[in-house]
Amino acid sequence: MAIYTVHAPRGAHAASANAAERVIFVRDGFAWLAFVVPLLWALMHRMWLVFLGILAVSVAIGLAGEFIPWLGNALLGVGLLFSLLVGFEASQLRRWSLDRKGYVMLATVIADNVAGAEQRFFEAWVGQPVSASTEAANWPPVAPARATQTPGATREITGLFPEAGR
Repeated sequence: MAIYTVHAPRGAHAASANAAERVIFVRDGFAWLAFVVPLLWALMHRMWLVFLGILAVSVAIGLAGEFIPWLGNALLGVGLLFSLLVGFEASQLRRWSLDRKGYVMLATVIADNVAGAEQRFFEAWVGQPVSASTEAANWPPVAPARATQTPGATREITGLFPEAGR
């Protein structure tokens, strides 16, 4: 089972067919393509700022190898670690880029694949008359706070586990 986050443009309505076309599902987890070819992965998802950031770090590592030749093996490890970082953070980088483009996160869906995630999400989304912007503003649902004051105890807390009368 995989976890997907669902993103749509601000103001998208469930009843609109155009809004359904623009909904994007981002899979959470390690992205092998982002690990192996991070620059192509960023271009494939049209993440221009992420592409420029990855390019800048790659060029810096390459230039360090040119001007400091005795760091060759260490810089190979640094490049590998950087690619590993991009692979682990790929989904978060994609969410950040979508947020910059005006998308809002609507929901989190657990499914075996993208098709299952789409089916689960759209069954729930179309059944609700709430717009995407309203739903995103109310996400995640917050439980009301409860007062947990013990009778006779003061509100000042000192120590890790305060008890009444101590």
